[in-house]
Amino acid sequence: MANFKQLFAILFVLIIAFSPASAQKKKKVIKPVQQPVTVFRDMYRGTIPHGDDSELILLELVRSVATGEPSFTLDEIIRKPGKPDLGKKTVGNWYISSGRLDDEEAQVLELRSRDEIMFFLQINDSMLQKIDGTQHDIEPVSRYMIRKTKIVPSVRHDTISEHDKTMQRLSGTYKGKLSCADCNSILSSLTLQYKVHSKTGDYTLTDKYLGTKSGDATNERKGKWNYQSQLIEADHKSNVIVLDPDKPGHEAYYLTKKDGSIIQVDKSLKRSITPQEQSLKRQ
Repeated sequence: MANFKQLFAILFVLIIAFSPASAQKKKKVIKPVQQPVTVFRDMYRGTIPHGDDSELILLELVRSVATGEPSFTLDEIIRKPGKPDLGKKTVGNWYISSGRLDDEEAQVLELRSRDEIMFFLQINDSMLQKIDGTQHDIEPVSRYMIRKTKIVPSVRHDTISEHDKTMQRLSGTYKGKLSCADCNSILSSLTLQYKVHSKTGDYTLTDKYLGTKSGDATNERKGKWNYQSQLIEADHKSNVIVLDPDKPGHEAYYLTKKDGSIIQVDKSLKRSITPQEQSLKRQ
C-alpha cells in the first residue's frame, strides 16, 4: 500500500510539471529588437536640352541600410517658351555598374522604372552626366550635366524641444541706459540670436560710454549664449541668460524679469536688486 501511495504521488507531480498551464508559465517571450533604419539620400539637379526646349531634372537617390534596396524619384519639367511647363515624375530602382564600351573604369548609374531605363555616367562624387540608351555620350557633353545639391531637412513643429522654445523666447534685442562710475552713463544694447536645434546661440553686446575723460567710447563683445533656470524665491523660478558659457571665468549673467526686461547680475544673483534704470528693456 505504501509503495502504491508513493507511486501515485510521483505521477501527480509529473502531471502538474508537464501540464500546458505549467509549460505556458515557463515559456519566455522574446521580443525582436528593432534596429534603427539608416537612409542615405542624394539629390541631383540640373537643366539639360530637350529638343529645342529645356528640361529641368530633379533626381533623388535613396538607399536604406536595413533593406539594402535602392530607389529613386526623378522629376522632369519640360520648359517651352511661352507655354506652361510640362511635368513628369518617374520612380523605380537604381543600380551602379562598372565599365562601358569606351571606358572599362566608368561607373554607370542605371535607373529602372516600369516603363523605361535611363543611364547617367558618374563623373565624380558630385556630378552625373546623362548618356543615351547605348551608354554613349550625348553631345555637347557639358550641357548634360546635373550636380549634387544639399538636402535641407524640414523641421516639424512637434520636434522643437523646451530648450528650443525658451531660447527662441529669450532671443531679441534689449536696450537700456545704465549708470556709470567714471562717465555720465552707458548706452547698452544686447542682441541674442538662436537657430532651432542648436545648443547655444550667438550674441552681440555693445556698450557706449558717454562723457568719459577722453570722450565717448564704444566697446563691443561677441560670443555664445545660453540660459539657466534659477530658483529666485521659494516658489518662483526665473531664467538667467548666460553670456560666454563656453569660457569659464568670463561669463556674464542677466536675470529675466516678468515684464520682459533683463538685469545684469553676478553668478550668485546677489546684484539682482537693482534700480529700474539699470534694466535693459526688450525692443
